[in-house]
Amino acid sequence: MMFKYGLVPDLYSYNILIHGLCVAGSLEQALEFTKDIERHGVQPDTVTYNILCKGFHLLGLMSGARNVIQQMLVKGLNPNRVTYTIMICGHCHVGNID
Repeated sequence: MMFKYGLVPDLYSYNILIHGLCVAGSLEQALEFTKDIERHGVQPDTVTYNILCKGFHLLGLMSGARNVIQQMLVKGLNPNRVTYTIMICGHCHVGNID
């Protein structure tokens, strides 16, 4: 609707939409949406990648969260406390605490 009325969403708006998709369990759509925003000239930030990591964590797919962090690093972004907290909680949740 925003595009229809000539409004260009900013990264904050996109992050809200990506978060909603992740919480709903629609990770594939969230990842596609992330690619789509890049096509519109908006670059995901650390918050965007944290949202995606949390989405994978919610589904117990920590390998997906690691892949997201890899993408984050390739883009030149650094994980922060939130990123590490998600990863630690995720690994504890699935029992990988060796």
